[in-house]
Amino acid sequence: MYVEVGAQAAIFGQGMLLGVLLGVIYDGMRAARRSIHLRALAFALDLLFWLGVIAALFALTLLRDNGQVQIYHMAAFLLGGGLYFATASRLVLPVLLWAAELVRRLWRFFKFSPSLEGFLRFARYTLPESLFNISPRPP
Repeated sequence: MYVEVGAQAAIFGQGMLLGVLLGVIYDGMRAARRSIHLRALAFALDLLFWLGVIAALFALTLLRDNGQVQIYHMAAFLLGGGLYFATASRLVLPVLLWAAELVRRLWRFFKFSPSLEGFLRFARYTLPESLFNISPRPP
């Protein structure tokens, strides 16, 4: 039986990337759950996430390794997700929470006050103060 180590290393790397990608998706769902407080939404998002995980692992094994399930597929997937949650999730989650809050505020703005004055109030409250300090530069 011939074992190609390079192909297995490529599949391992793709499994790790899949774990990282699923970690980013999960953080996006965490941000949605924190900004929209519905129990049914949390259940639906968790169910969709885990169905997506199953489909992604199935696709990885089917497309890259001819349907042969290997232990290192799962190890790479778990290692990629674990590394993401141990490192980058601490940086990505606050950005996603900020984006979810911005979308929520935009939704409330367009739902309740579709006027120019309301938009300017929203922009002044949301955007950094340095954008509104318009003064000439010193020579």
